[in-house]
Amino acid sequence: MKAIAILGAGLISLAGCQNANKDCCTIDTDSSAPVSMGLPEMESTLGALAKALEDERKSEAMYMAVMKVHGERRPFSMIVNAERKHQQALIAQYNRLGADVPPPTDFSFDIPDTFEGACEMAVQAEVDNAALYDEIESAVRDPQILQTFSRLRAATENCHLPAFKRAAGG
Repeated sequence: MKAIAILGAGLISLAGCQNANKDCCTIDTDSSAPVSMGLPEMESTLGALAKALEDERKSEAMYMAVMKVHGERRPFSMIVNAERKHQQALIAQYNRLGADVPPPTDFSFDIPDTFEGACEMAVQAEVDNAALYDEIESAVRDPQILQTFSRLRAATENCHLPAFKRAAGG
């Protein structure tokens, strides 16, 4: 295992991942819908958005760390860009709410010595990501944010997870 630290992963590129000639990461970032919610609902919504954004940033940082160890190989090289696009979709919701976007966090990972091991680690990260969206959606009532969560979960389950499973040999 190689320990890699990624400091404050940022938004650089917004290219989507491709799977069977379809763009798995088409996420609507329209922020024009008006928002009306009370303080408790706003706090709950912002908490859910913060967890989602943190997890998307963590995925990007992990995939960047894998590429530092194993080179820029698919599916990491494609999905890292999708993770950035996912972050942009969540940031659009912060902007729509008129809320401050939390600053990026520093992450550190123990990267497996084999590429297959790194893919297995990514499979678990994507499984955890889908579970996170299942967990946090109950804290949100805003239909646009729920739609964003649903699309991000679908990209994870239908694109990212199968790609990493194939790369891991499974």
